[in-house]
Amino acid sequence: MPYDGRMKNETAGQAVKALVDNAAVGARVMDVRKRLGLSRYAVCKAIDINNVALRRLENGKGFCGIPTLVSLANVYKCSTDWILGLSTDGAPKGL
Repeated sequence: MPYDGRMKNETAGQAVKALVDNAAVGARVMDVRKRLGLSRYAVCKAIDINNVALRRLENGKGFCGIPTLVSLANVYKCSTDWILGLSTDGAPKGL
């Protein structure tokens, strides 16, 4: 069921998690990182998260917060909606 903004006892983060396929997000994040020739370590340093968090995200086992999502979009030069699989617009240019 799509999120209608009226669900009780639910944070915005929980609502987003319900709409997003973590495995697809992780695959997209890993694919872009590799195509850009970036190491996991380099991305972690650039967005100020630890290696375990990025590894879990890339493996579809974790979910990142909005600040991390925005930082990833800035590093990868794409939209947050594209990372989340909510839009086909905003994909990284040149990949």
